[in-house]
Amino acid sequence: MIRPLLLLLLFGTGFSTFAQNAVRVLTLEDAVSLAQANNRLVKNAQLSVSMSDDQVAEARTYRFPSLNLYALGSQLLTPVDFTFQRGAFGSFPGIGPVPATDTRIHTPLRPTFCGLTQFSQPLSQQYKIGLNIKQAKLAKLVDEQQLRAQKQSVTSQVKQAYYAILRTQSSLASSEENLKFDRELDRTTEQYVAEKTALKSDSMDVKAKIAQEEYNNLTLRDSLTSQKEQLNDFLGRDIRTDFSVAEVPEATIIEASLDAAQAQALSARPELAEARLTVQQAELNRRIGGENAKQVEGFRNLAVVMGISIAAIFLALVLQFNHAVKPLLVFGAVPYGIVGALLALFITGTPFGFMAFLGIASLIGVIVSHVIVLFDFIEEMREKGEPLERALVDAGIVRLRPVLITVGATVLALFPLALHGGPLWKPLCYSQIGGLGVATFITLLLVPVFYAIFVLDLKLITWDVTAKERQ
Repeated sequence: MIRPLLLLLLFGTGFSTFAQNAVRVLTLEDAVSLAQANNRLVKNAQLSVSMSDDQVAEARTYRFPSLNLYALGSQLLTPVDFTFQRGAFGSFPGIGPVPATDTRIHTPLRPTFCGLTQFSQPLSQQYKIGLNIKQAKLAKLVDEQQLRAQKQSVTSQVKQAYYAILRTQSSLASSEENLKFDRELDRTTEQYVAEKTALKSDSMDVKAKIAQEEYNNLTLRDSLTSQKEQLNDFLGRDIRTDFSVAEVPEATIIEASLDAAQAQALSARPELAEARLTVQQAELNRRIGGENAKQVEGFRNLAVVMGISIAAIFLALVLQFNHAVKPLLVFGAVPYGIVGALLALFITGTPFGFMAFLGIASLIGVIVSHVIVLFDFIEEMREKGEPLERALVDAGIVRLRPVLITVGATVLALFPLALHGGPLWKPLCYSQIGGLGVATFITLLLVPVFYAIFVLDLKLITWDVTAKERQ
């Protein structure tokens, strides 16, 4: 009973030792397959192709309509109540006290809800979107050619490393045989020296050959280990993985003409295919750049139209006021409004585009209308013979409420559209919000100052002084 158990134990130990000493043989085909599947550079190229697929899919989504739903709710925490006594803002000739009676403003505590639904379908941008889709597809094809080139490069490196290991293994096997021969020669020489049929120097020469061969054997083993680690690195696995290589059969000779070989090389090389795709990309970039040039031309035409509109407004104001200088005061607040619009775009990080330009163009009309409202009151006071200072102060006070109500309502209405209206409306809204905010204060504060300068200092506008003012 004990003897079979001992035999079984000895057999199992010997089998496990044999399994541990067995080294896996790696063929050239297996090495190339492992490298193309696990090499890190090849995986990076494959990830680039996958990213290109996602970019193509993303570019296609811009063709489809989009639906956005927004909901805003708010409620005051405390009521807001204001009471203005009769004549709190003064009493003025022709209109009496402002306000005419005691006025109480009450804001109830109730929730406010605002809903916004936006549906957009790009129409005029379809051509440019198509060009961008083609550009993304070409970029994907370029990445695929780069993947092919990377696989070919890795395959070439794997084959070079494999053949180097074969050469080193062959040299190591030859060194082992030489070492066996030298050791047998040393034994024979020692015997001849003992029989005094050979010299001691002959034995020393043989021992020197053995030492040299052992050094060569050790150098080849080190080289073989380094080459295996390099090949394991190409294969994308642990560099300590042990293996042995198999002999590669001789390549078969295929006869082909030089022209056929050149044609096959020109059609199969990924570098040439990538160059052709790059040429197509350059052509698409030229076409897209042509679209941008058309956009710049559209800006230029819009600027010309806006200049013509401003000139027409100026002529209309000249006819309205029967004066060539007063329209300049009307346009005095326009540059400040433009600066405010550009400053708002800069603060919010919004790019300047067609919609921003359109917002500034419409902003000019709003600013001019506000200044005309102020000027109309000043001209009425001038016709009534009021003093200049009183006319300017009354104009700022009387027109304060309608201007602030108009601007406040416009700005408050533009804020939800700017925040949730998407990238199409954001430049237009922010340009108008910034321009109106700056131009309103300029209209109410600096325009009366400019008017006084034109009357008192520059003498470009005449103001009839009444007898009351002379006194």
